[in-house]
Amino acid sequence: MDDLKTIPMTVWWLLPQYMIYGFSDAFTIVGLQELHGDKWLGNNLNRAHLDYYYWVLAGLSALNLCVYSIPSDILDVYNFDLSLID
Repeated sequence: MDDLKTIPMTVWWLLPQYMIYGFSDAFTIVGLQELHGDKWLGNNLNRAHLDYYYWVLAGLSALNLCVYSIPSDILDVYNFDLSLID
């Protein structure tokens, strides 16, 4: 296989990953602003339910992993042969 061949992909393939990254970043920023505010945490961390915040972050990270791994598995199943691309 020639190393100089290009893969015919567009930048739009990156759109789902960047959208999920943007949503997770927005939740992170809002959560951090609330975390460092005096109103949210209070004196009792158990009543503040800080665990919910981390569950949301873990869920978004798992969703991002699925968005990456499902298309990569599909591409692996079809065994695309890049040597056929002219």
